[in-house]
Amino acid sequence: MAATAQYWIDTTPPTVDLEPPSIEELKPSGIANGLYCSDTFDPLGPDSPNDGQVLNHAAATIYRALVWDETNTVANQPVWHYAGIDPASVRLYAQDARLNRC
Repeated sequence: MAATAQYWIDTTPPTVDLEPPSIEELKPSGIANGLYCSDTFDPLGPDSPNDGQVLNHAAATIYRALVWDETNTVANQPVWHYAGIDPASVRLYAQDARLNRC
C-alpha cells in the first residue's frame, strides 16, 4: 500500500516593523449587514518609540514591533498556508548611540 504526504513550504520571511503605518479596522455598523471604518490609529500605540528615535530613558521604554506573517503565493491561489510566528523567537537588538562615534 502506497503512502503519500503533502507539505507546504513557506520561504517568505515575516514583515517586522517598529513604526508601521496607521491602520483602520472594518467594524459592523449594527444596521443590517453594514460595515464602517474606524478612525485611523497606530497599531503599536502612541507610546511606542519610532524608527530612529533617540531615547533618553531607554530602560523605562516599552518596545513594540509589528510582526506580520507572510507566505508563498501564486496567482489565483484559493488557500494560503501560513507557517506561523513563534513570539519567543522575536528579538530586538539596540545599540547605545554614544558608541557610534568616529
